[in-house]
Amino acid sequence: MPDPVAEAEDLRIVALVLAVENQLPRAEKALREVIGRAELHQRLLLQGEATRDLAVVLRRAGRTVEAQTAALAAKGIFARMGAESEIGSWLIRAGTRLSPPSSAARSHRSMSHRSTRTQANTPNC
Repeated sequence: MPDPVAEAEDLRIVALVLAVENQLPRAEKALREVIGRAELHQRLLLQGEATRDLAVVLRRAGRTVEAQTAALAAKGIFARMGAESEIGSWLIRAGTRLSPPSSAARSHRSMSHRSTRTQANTPNC
């Protein structure tokens, strides 16, 4: 007897293998299929994992804005499950930023850039 949820989980694994093999368009298509099936069967964990995986695939494909959108969607799914800290730590490891840098971070980068420029213009004694 077919189990649509198990089939969706298997398809997610196939998508991860495709991503490792750098077949990103095929991986994206498979993950979107998994997300649809997970929504249909109300499987939040599978939906969150597949959406998180999609964010990685999109980022690797250079589609940063879409990757951030997928990452935010995954974060929302995990938050509904009470597992928001899991997506937060994953995003940090994956290097995905969900919001623009804070003014303090921008200020720090600006100061670092000025310092580097000043050092480059200082004659060696």
